[in-house]
Parts: sequence; C-alpha cells; structure tokens
Amino acid sequence: MNKKKFCTLCMLVFILFTSSTDSQLLTPRNRTIVDVPLPDRRPTSTHSPLTIITKVYNEKKGRSNDFGSIFFSSSFSGHFNTWSLNLTDPKTKQPVSKKTLCFDCREIQRDNPDNVSLVAFSNTDQTKTLSVHAKWNLKFVLTENMPINITVTSSSPKVLQFEPNESDPVSDMFLTIKTVRNPDKCMYVAINEPGCPWNDELRTVKNSKQWARILNTGYFNIKAAEFPNSFTVILVPLQNSSACWSEGAKHKKEEDAKTVTIIVEKSFKLYSKPLSLSLVFVILISILLFGVWFMCWRFQLNNNRKRIEARSRYIKNIGPGSVRQKSERRTVATTHVNPVNALRQSLCSKIETHNEKKGTYSKQAGHRLLTDKLTLNDMSLVQEENAKHKERRSKAYLYLVPLISFFYIVPSAQMIFAEAQKDKDTGSQEYCFSNYGCSRSWWVFDDFNHIISNFGYILYGVVFIILVKQKSWMTMKIRNENLEIFGSRQQYSVFYTLGICMILQGVCSAIFHLCPSNTSLQFDTTMMYIM
Repeated sequence: MNKKKFCTLCMLVFILFTSSTDSQLLTPRNRTIVDVPLPDRRPTSTHSPLTIITKVYNEKKGRSNDFGSIFFSSSFSGHFNTWSLNLTDPKTKQPVSKKTLCFDCREIQRDNPDNVSLVAFSNTDQTKTLSVHAKWNLKFVLTENMPINITVTSSSPKVLQFEPNESDPVSDMFLTIKTVRNPDKCMYVAINEPGCPWNDELRTVKNSKQWARILNTGYFNIKAAEFPNSFTVILVPLQNSSACWSEGAKHKKEEDAKTVTIIVEKSFKLYSKPLSLSLVFVILISILLFGVWFMCWRFQLNNNRKRIEARSRYIKNIGPGSVRQKSERRTVATTHVNPVNALRQSLCSKIETHNEKKGTYSKQAGHRLLTDKLTLNDMSLVQEENAKHKERRSKAYLYLVPLISFFYIVPSAQMIFAEAQKDKDTGSQEYCFSNYGCSRSWWVFDDFNHIISNFGYILYGVVFIILVKQKSWMTMKIRNENLEIFGSRQQYSVFYTLGICMILQGVCSAIFHLCPSNTSLQFDTTMMYIM
C-alpha cells in the first residue's frame, strides 16, 4: 500500500469515528426520510446542541446547474426544526447547509437517542445525492469577556447562547460584533431569550425581541430587565446585501461566507462620577465666565461714567454730532426741491395724497425718503416721538419665539416618542439611528449619555439670561439725563430671546436623541438657525 492510499484510508477512518454520515438519493418532487446516526458520545456540557450538515451532489460529478431548493425538517429534543438549501445561488460553489437543531438547555434531557430522523423534499427536476452527518456544536456558549470567531453563510446561520457569570447573574451586558472577513456581506443579528423555536431564518428573524442588520460592526445593549436569565444571539446573513449598501456605493463581488468576532462585556453603569465631573466642570466654567464678564463690565462702567461726567461739563463744546438731536419731521411741503430729491419728492407727494385719505400713510417712511443723507437721528425718529416703540418691537421676539417654539416642540416630541416606542415594540434598532457603540442606558433612557450631554445648553442659556438681566439692572441704575442724550436707546429683549433659544436648543436636542433619524434631525438644528 503506497503512502497516498494510506493517508486516504486514515482520513476515511477519522471521519467515520468523528461523525456519522449517511447518503440518500433524492428523487425530483418527492419526499425522502433519512435516519442520521448521532455521534457516539455527547459532550459533558449540557450547552452543546446538535448540528446537521447536509451536502447535495448530482448523480454525476460536478456542480448542479438546475434551479430549485431542498427543504428539510427534523424533530429533536421535543422541538420541530425546518430549514432549506438553495441550489441556484451562483456564489455557492458547493451546496452545503449547517443547521443547529433547537433545544432548550434549561429542560431536562430525559433520553439520549442513537439517531435523529430527517425529512428532505426536493423541488428540483434532477435526482440528487444527499450526504448528511451530525456533530455536536462546541461553539455554542458565549461567556463574558471571551471573544469567539464565527463563520456564517446564507444557508448556514448560527445560534449562540450566553452563559452568565454565576457570581453576577443579573447584569446589563454589551454585545459587540466585528467583521473579520467580508465586510460587504449584510447580516441580521437577533437577540432573544433562551428557548425554542429559534428565529434563525430570514422569514422569522424580525420576530425577535431585538434585531438589526450590520455590515462591518454592530453594537447591542442587552438589559437584564428584558433578558433576566440569559439570551441567545442569532446570525442570519442575507443572500443579497444590496439593501444594506449606501445608494450609489460601489462594492466588490459579494462573497457568501462572512467571519465575525463576537464578545459580550458587562455594560458600564457607574454614572455618578462622570456626571458629577461634567456638571462641576460646566458650572465652574459658567462661574468663571460670569466673573470675567462682571469685572470687564465694572471696568467699562466706571470708564463710561467718567466719560459721561466729562462730556457733561463740556457739553457745549462737544458738537451736535455726538448728542441725540430732536429734528422736525420732513414733509413734501417743508422739503426744498432739488435735482437730487425731485423724483423722491414727487413719489412721496403722490403717495401722501393717495394714502392720507385711507389713513395708511407712514410719516416715518416719508421722512426717510425725503432726507438726502440719513443719520442715526433720522432712523430713530420714531423713538423720539414714541419712546416705547422700539421696546414693543423688540419684545415681539421675546413673546413670539417661545410661543411658536412651544407649538413646534409639542408635535415634534410626540412624533419622536412614537418612533421610539415603535422601535421598542418591534425590537428593530433601525428606526432610531443611535450610536449604540457609545450609548449607555439608564432608567427608561436607552441613550442616556447623549441626552444628558445637552444639559450644557440649558445651563449656559440660564447663565446668559442672568448676565443680560444683570446688565439691564446696572444700566437702569446709572441711567440719568446725561446718558439719555447719547447714542441709541438700549433694549434687551432680543438678548433675552437668545438665552431662551439656547435653553430650547438643549431641550430640542435632548428630544432628538430619544430617537435620532434623518427625519427628526431638523428638531436638533431649528434653534441653531433661529439664533
């Protein structure tokens, strides 16, 4: 016996003793029952399910060229399992499926059968040879902080079950899945409680308690309240991944196999320290800014007081340009006609004659049109006649912006809350585009850190309003006759509105992070545009 034959014989003996194999002919449009012998010894671990590996060949050597699928069903450990093998997928060189039969490790296994029955139905037009063998799945258990590499295909989804630490069985966990090979392959990742049936098919994976599609990396926050005992991780690749690609993106020829690394870690829950440090830092910065502003304001205030006193002593020598003067309102009758203002005077004459009867003529607009060179005095003529005019106009911002914002925020919040509730009810993580890699849950908030981070907007908005109020109070305290005759009249309603907008920006951004999406992004930026 030569060396090549001896190696072949050893390989056959190894396969014979490591697994049980059976081959059957599959006739077209017919059902075939196969009794698959089980391996001689079941592993001592009770968390090792049975995996059925099926391969399909033509009667003649070579790959099958016809169309169709083969459907399988089997009952094991009191649970019924179904799956199929697609023979027409051009990316599959050899039609192979690996199905892990569902079982519940919490149930007591009363029997240890020698074989398992498999029913196969072929809807192809050619006779096939079916090769079946069974083996125990030793890569089924996930443990904390222990990464595991898994390879999946569209015909061979994988199911894994997390085994919690006995010292801390109830704790929030964080699941990370990173692609090792073939990042262009789209794959469903589903999280469920232990038990049968497993949602490990494309038609049932969306029935899972929590699911999402991933290409390269996926993150999942798993709350102990939702999965009190343990959880299963199901990986189901898509046959066609184009639905997961960005529009217009160019990708290489898609491969069927995808290799990923899975690791389960304990979720970070100690929020008191980072929150305390963040709040202390924000408050200290606010106090510092307030102190710097107060010192600068006091310095400028003393400087202004000295300048006002000096101007008061030499008011006669300052000149009319620096003092707010009272001027008479220009009309068509009191304005001298010259080549520069002839056209404007003619226009004002017609408008004045036509609109005075209706009472809609604006005397301020007429004054500005009839003035050759406008000055600050001309632009503030309304203030001289009515000191409350500018104050009323500026207060319109203070009244209207909060009012409009209230009617804007209420329906926006209702819509975002509805989307967030839909995300929880369906288990899908594709309604809300949260960054699950850095999001941390707390209480009822799934993305607590991104929500609380907007507290800075609210705090700085309050500080800004306090600064404006302080300046307004100090200005009113020193206001006297000398100050009133210089510059434009001061008003602060616009600045109060800016502070309110800063607070509303924090509120809108916090609401947006409850369920981020392309639609709700406008709620995160509206107040920025208003400011």
